[in-house]
Amino acid sequence: MEKINAELVEFGNRCRKLPKALKEWDAYKELEKCIRDFGETTPLFESLANPAMLERHWKKLEDLTNFKFDIESEGFRLRDLAEAPLLQNKEEIEDICISAVKERDISEKLRTVMNEWDGHTLSFAPFKTRGDIMVNAGEVGELLTLAEDSLMVLGGLMSNS
Repeated sequence: MEKINAELVEFGNRCRKLPKALKEWDAYKELEKCIRDFGETTPLFESLANPAMLERHWKKLEDLTNFKFDIESEGFRLRDLAEAPLLQNKEEIEDICISAVKERDISEKLRTVMNEWDGHTLSFAPFKTRGDIMVNAGEVGELLTLAEDSLMVLGGLMSNS
């Protein structure tokens, strides 16, 4: 995408250096619009290429644009994406892409908390002659500290959603 953007800027600069009389032609105006539109579309391409974009996000895009994105196809190319009406729905598409990234971040943090708790168990200690009926106080203290940390992370996730 960086190479495409650089070439686009270079081509746009060369077009701007054309004689003034040529700039009045319909072909020039159409080319200028094409360059401007493509310049606005390339950031969308980059956002759509983010690995956070899952099938459900592409489905939202299909519903929004009334365009079929066959991303699972081996023949799916950038030109297929360029045919979609992206600019007409630019802000909504940006929102979907931003949401996808936020959802991925939330999922990763939640998975971290779940993994942290996955390996913990409560153990019991003996009480007099009645057997193992008391919770091990040392472990409970550690687990309470861990629980407070996890609650802070989860509270942060709730406020971000």
